[in-house]
Amino acid sequence: MIIIQLKRCQRVVAKSNGICGIGKVLLRGGGALTTSFCNQQCLADQPIAQQECYIQSWLDMALAARVQSFPCPAAGVSCFMPETLTIERPRAAEDIAYWDQGTADEETVLALHGNLATKRWWQPLFDILPPDMRLVAPDLPGCGQTPLGNDLYSVQSQVRFLADFATSLKLRGLALVAHSTSCAAALEFAISHPHLVNSLVLCSNPPLHGVKSPPELYRHLQTARQDRSIMSTIIASLMPNLDLDVPSNRTWFELLVDDAARMDGRSIDGLTRALERWSVADRIGQLRTPVLLMRGHDDDIVSYQQALATLRSIAVANNLEVIRGAGHSPMIENPEAFAIRLIDFVAQDFGAFDNLPLNQTGTWS
Repeated sequence: MIIIQLKRCQRVVAKSNGICGIGKVLLRGGGALTTSFCNQQCLADQPIAQQECYIQSWLDMALAARVQSFPCPAAGVSCFMPETLTIERPRAAEDIAYWDQGTADEETVLALHGNLATKRWWQPLFDILPPDMRLVAPDLPGCGQTPLGNDLYSVQSQVRFLADFATSLKLRGLALVAHSTSCAAALEFAISHPHLVNSLVLCSNPPLHGVKSPPELYRHLQTARQDRSIMSTIIASLMPNLDLDVPSNRTWFELLVDDAARMDGRSIDGLTRALERWSVADRIGQLRTPVLLMRGHDDDIVSYQQALATLRSIAVANNLEVIRGAGHSPMIENPEAFAIRLIDFVAQDFGAFDNLPLNQTGTWS
């Protein structure tokens, strides 16, 4: 990581020199961008979270010398930088724990787990998907075997993680599948990286305006890390239709509880608080990727009314599939039904979506 101190509101002029690769700029210390490097969209007066932008080039080492000229594909773009600029190269894939199964040349499903979870939550899907469908499932930072890292938790930091992971594995043409809290990052990733995502499946997704959690929830989650019986009760509530009287189910369930109990406390809090600071409701019209929504019939965390409201808000949403015999985690409770709907959806030809007559609010023009 390179830290460069720049004078507040110093004008920096971007010049292009054709350097390829992927880099990112994280803004710290206040200030406001007047122009995005990538699309020249005005971001003046936006909050800090909105000021983060991706640069499709590595910043030249001239930045380390604190000169005012540095490479960027958007030639001639000017912006005001805050006093602290943090540059961080993508995490190497070897630092990220993930499962990768199937034929690389066929459809690739990138599956994202939610809070209190790991890549293990996708094991039932791994067990039944056809071999000609590639399935990749990473442990998110601070979960499972992936280290926490030093990036603060936010939905945008999760998007950066996904971008780095996809770049490291050269993933493209993705069917992006997300569960619960990770649906926020999946939505943002599909909006900011449409060239990488062919389709988007959101399962048990939170409202598009985010979720405000009561303080007692955080205390309860931290207590559960020290009390296995509490953690077991929480995990069981997320998959109420998993028959724990079946010995193999009980053994596997205990592994899920172990994974959750070992999570870094900052990860548990961070993944939850990220949804309090996030909203995509005013930008959902920028989404051009076909979407399938899924919800377990017995889900008492995301109500049917909330799921229906999301369906109505996303013009490119294909359908809301309600899976019977499942609560908050259909891919665990009824993986066969989940897999059938997933395969049917990602196998469709979505070429016409490139020319959808949508306006910025996400409604039909």
